[in-house]
Amino acid sequence: MFDKIKIAVFFLLLLIFSKIESQENSYTCDKVNRFVEKMNLYHVQPPAIDDKFSALVYTSFLKTVDPLGLVFLSEDQLVFLKYKYQIDNQINGNNCDFFQIVLSTFKKRISQLDSASATIMSKKIDFNTNENLNYEKDSLVFCNSTKEQYSRLEKWIKYY
Repeated sequence: MFDKIKIAVFFLLLLIFSKIESQENSYTCDKVNRFVEKMNLYHVQPPAIDDKFSALVYTSFLKTVDPLGLVFLSEDQLVFLKYKYQIDNQINGNNCDFFQIVLSTFKKRISQLDSASATIMSKKIDFNTNENLNYEKDSLVFCNSTKEQYSRLEKWIKYY
C-alpha cells in the first residue's frame, strides 16, 4: 500500500516541478487538486487524505526535491516542518502554502547554489585532501549553514 502511495507522491512531485520556472499559486493548487482528483478516480484503493498521508507526502516530497540534502538548510526545514501534518487540510481546502513555500525556497537556494558552484569551479580543485562524503539514502540531513552547504557542494562536485 505504501509503495503505491510513494509512486503517487512521486508523480505529484513531477507534476508540480515540471514547470518550476513558471509557477503561480493557482497553477500549483490546480495541479495538486487535479492529481488528487485523478488519484481518487483511477486508483484501486485511493489513500485517505489524512495526517498519515500528510506526513508521507512531506517526507517523500522533501526527499525527492533534495535527495542529497544539498539544497535546503536546517532553517528551511524548520519552516517546512509546521506543515508536516497540515498538507491534507491544505489539499482539502484548496490551499497550497506548503508547496509554494517549498518552491520559492527551492528557487532561492538553487540560485545560491548556482553561484557557489560557479565559485568552486572557478578555482583549482584539490583532489589530494582526505575528505569524507556521507550519504544515507533513507535519512535526509540538511546543512546547518551556508558554509556547511558550500563544503558539501564542493565534496559532491569532487565526487562527480
